[in-house]
Amino acid sequence: MKNIKLTSLLVSACILIGVFPSIVFADDWNGAAKTEPQKNDHGAYVITSAEELAWFSDSASFSGSSENAILASNIDLSGKEWTPIGKSNYAPYSGNFDGNGHTISGLKTTNAAYAGLFGYVTGTVSNLTVTGEITYIGYNTCYAGGIAGYNIGAIENCISETNISGKATGGGISGTNEGSVTGCINKGNISGSSGDIGGITGSAKGGSISLCANYGNAESTSYSYAGGIAGRIQGSAVIENVYSMGNIKGKYTGGIAGYVYSSSVCINNAYAAGKVTCTGSYAGGVAGQTGYNVSAAGITNCYFLKSDTINSDIYAVQKSGNDRDDLCGKTDTELKSAEFIVSLGGAFEADDTENPINNGYPILKWQTKPERIISIDGEILKKEDALINSGVHRIDADYSQVGANIEKGLLTLAVYTENDSLEKIWLSSEAHTLSAEYNFSAGTIIKLFFWNDDFLSVCAPVQINVQ
Repeated sequence: MKNIKLTSLLVSACILIGVFPSIVFADDWNGAAKTEPQKNDHGAYVITSAEELAWFSDSASFSGSSENAILASNIDLSGKEWTPIGKSNYAPYSGNFDGNGHTISGLKTTNAAYAGLFGYVTGTVSNLTVTGEITYIGYNTCYAGGIAGYNIGAIENCISETNISGKATGGGISGTNEGSVTGCINKGNISGSSGDIGGITGSAKGGSISLCANYGNAESTSYSYAGGIAGRIQGSAVIENVYSMGNIKGKYTGGIAGYVYSSSVCINNAYAAGKVTCTGSYAGGVAGQTGYNVSAAGITNCYFLKSDTINSDIYAVQKSGNDRDDLCGKTDTELKSAEFIVSLGGAFEADDTENPINNGYPILKWQTKPERIISIDGEILKKEDALINSGVHRIDADYSQVGANIEKGLLTLAVYTENDSLEKIWLSSEAHTLSAEYNFSAGTIIKLFFWNDDFLSVCAPVQINVQ
C-alpha cells in the first residue's frame, strides 16, 4: 500500500474546509439540460448531477457506450422522463458504471422498449441504489427493471426501490437476465399485464442470480408467470443463495420461481416467506410449474413458509404433493431456527435480535458485513447519524473493509462549529483507521469522510451531533 503524501493530506483538508461547511443544493433538473462531465485520471467520467447523467445517457443513445463512469454524489432526476443509458440491444451499455454507494432518485420511464435507469447492459453496473417509477402501456411488451431492462453483463451490489407496472416482462433488478446479478436487493413492487414478473428478474434466460433478496410484491394479471425471484427460469440458469419476502400473485405462481422451463436449471439454497396466491392453474411455495418432462431434481434445499393461515393448501412445486425433506414448507418458527439457518449453507446467518432487518428470518451474511466500524468511548454506533453529550470523548473509526478504492483511501475526521467553521481535523494513516480524543463542545458537529485518490467520497459521511 502506497504512502499518502503530505500534499494529498493538505488538499483533502482544503476540500473539507472549502466545500463541506457550505452545502449548495442544486435546482431540480428540468428534464432537458445536459452537461458533459469531467473525466478523472483513470479516464472515467465523474458524474455529479442530473445534467451530467443525462449527457452520459445521450452520448450512448445512437451506438451505445463503452465509457466508464463513477457517481460522486446522489442524484435526483425529479420525476422527469428518462431515456435509459444504452437504450437497446443495438445501442447497449458496455462500460463499467460504479454508483460508488450513491442513490439515483426520481427515475421515471414510460414506454421505453428496454426500460430502467439502463436499457440494455452488456457491461457492469455496481454499487448503486435507484428509486422511481416505470410504466409501459404500449402495444408490445417491453423489458423493465429497476436497474436495467435487459442484462447480459453484470449487475452487482445494487438496490432497487422502483415500482414497475404495465405490459412488461418486469423484474426488480432486471427485466430479463442472461448475465449475472449478484448481491442485489429489490424493494419495489412489480406488476404486469403481459410478460413474466419476478422480484429480481422477470425472465432468467440462463445466467446466474446469487446472494440476492426480494422484499417487493410481484403480480401478473395475464397468463404469464410470477415468482419471488424470477417469473420464468430457463436454459441453464443458476439461482442460489437467495430469499424472497414479498407476496406473489398470478395464474402461474411460485415463491421463488413461477415457471421452471428447463431440466438444466439449478435452484439451490433458497427460501420464500411471503404469501403465494394462485388466480389460475398452478401455484407452488417454491416453483409454480415445471416444464413438460422437467422434474424438480434441479431444485434443492429450497423451502417456503407454510402454516394454517398462509400457503396451507400448496406444495413446494406445483400441486404434485411430492415434497421432499430438502424441498418443502416450514413453519414460521422453523424458518427462524438456528438449525434451519445452518441447513441453508454458509451464505446465510441469523437476523439481529435487537435490531432485526428481516423480521427475524435468515439474512445473507453480506447484509450485515460492516464496511466501517465507528465507536464512541468503546460503544459501536448503530446508525450513521448520532447524538452525544458534550465533554471529552474518544472516537475510533475503522474503514479497512470499505470495498471501493480501499488502496487509495483517506479517512478524515472533522469538527465543525455551529456556524460551519472548521474547528479541528484529524487525518488517517494509510491503515484506514483513526483514533481521536477531544473535548467536544455543545453545538458542534463531528463528520467522518472517506476519500479516494480523486477526492471523491467513497461512502456517505457519518455525522455526530454534540448537545
